[in-house]
Amino acid sequence: MNRRLCDCSAIVLSLTAITAVPACRGESASGPPGDQSVGASGTSSSAGTHGGSAGATAGKGGANNQGGRTDAAGGTGNGAGGTSNTMDGGADNGGAVDSASGGGSGEANSAGGSTSSSTGGTNSSGGSTSSGAGGTSSPLAGSGGTGGRASGGRGGMNGNGGTAVGTGGGTAGSSATSGGNRLLIPSATGWIDHQDVNDDVGIQGGFYPYGDQYGSGLHDKVCLTIGQHQPSECAFVSTPDPTAMAFPNVNGAMHTAGTVERVLPCVAGSMAATIPTSGCPGGGQAGGYDYANMLGAGIAFDFNRDTGPPDGDGMRRTWDPLAYEVIGISFTIQGTPHGMRVEFPMALTASEAAADAPPITGTSPTTEYHSAGSPYWGAKNDGKYPNSPVVEGPNTITWDQVQAPKAGVYAFDLARLLGIKFHVPTSTATATAYDFTISNLTFLRHL
Repeated sequence: MNRRLCDCSAIVLSLTAITAVPACRGESASGPPGDQSVGASGTSSSAGTHGGSAGATAGKGGANNQGGRTDAAGGTGNGAGGTSNTMDGGADNGGAVDSASGGGSGEANSAGGSTSSSTGGTNSSGGSTSSGAGGTSSPLAGSGGTGGRASGGRGGMNGNGGTAVGTGGGTAGSSATSGGNRLLIPSATGWIDHQDVNDDVGIQGGFYPYGDQYGSGLHDKVCLTIGQHQPSECAFVSTPDPTAMAFPNVNGAMHTAGTVERVLPCVAGSMAATIPTSGCPGGGQAGGYDYANMLGAGIAFDFNRDTGPPDGDGMRRTWDPLAYEVIGISFTIQGTPHGMRVEFPMALTASEAAADAPPITGTSPTTEYHSAGSPYWGAKNDGKYPNSPVVEGPNTITWDQVQAPKAGVYAFDLARLLGIKFHVPTSTATATAYDFTISNLTFLRHL
């Protein structure tokens, strides 16, 4: 099914895929420790607003405990300028309870402690002398936090300046990971490259329209080749051209239009009619409904596809969102078609492929070929196939809202994701025209 790709082109495929090696997991960096200076004990500042009159460079300055332990000089050895019972610089505010490191290490020691040269007062957040950054070079800092990982830095419940009374730390941290959410805008031909600015989520691939009478791979054109229906009886994509090697767009607004067919009875003597699956009666007989080969149409995007020769092999590979701390995706739709399903094709194991009826053949089986179909947003794991809860405008999907359509057919595994499909399925009632636009595809690290 592979089609030759160029570096900045989209992919025009049907309902098939090629899988290979999972994406590598990334690691996050941490900032340097703070300067090794100790301030004097300070006198009686409360809530960390100034860190004590004499202990301005001694860490966080807790309530009545300026610059360290109770009456300690400069906070020598109890974490972020105070023990866990102080208002600022105690546990969950300026670092871990017993952390001796200040200066934005990017994790437990990220708030100004006894060894930090910064103040916990109005103009500093712990770390070296930067304001509100929690370390001079940690990419994991939240807004106003101190560079921790969990939820925007170690700045405690209200940031790095102490409790709500403190003024040095800002809010509770608004960025959970390095980089935050990622809105990726494709090129004019529909391609997103992993070297694009802002792409730190490991995404590379192209948008493409698809339909059940297009493509050239083993599992493509199934409406024609296996179902043996007429082209006029299959899904039709009017725009963009499904045979072109690009998905023209303006600023990432991916527009498509066409018609999905009415599901027809299986054709007598067809390949579909010989196998009693997905509605066909088997034995070469006509009758039933050919759901297996009259699939509809839509827009697809691959998460991890290589470029074509000579620079790459053009193959589609799996992508693991958890390796990039991605918790879901969001998108905007205009012209929402009735019955849409937002699907997440996934690679199958050999045993999962063999257990399907009929067994899935080929070297790279995916859920796109499975009789149950791919996991999708809104599936109930009960075999009833409700629509995805798509609404006009912005939509947000988290991974816990995605399931396989049927129980026991395969395991939904995020590490084996291949892409996303905005699928307009068929029905037995009537053919249905569609005309919709997908934009603002964003990979979410926090809601």
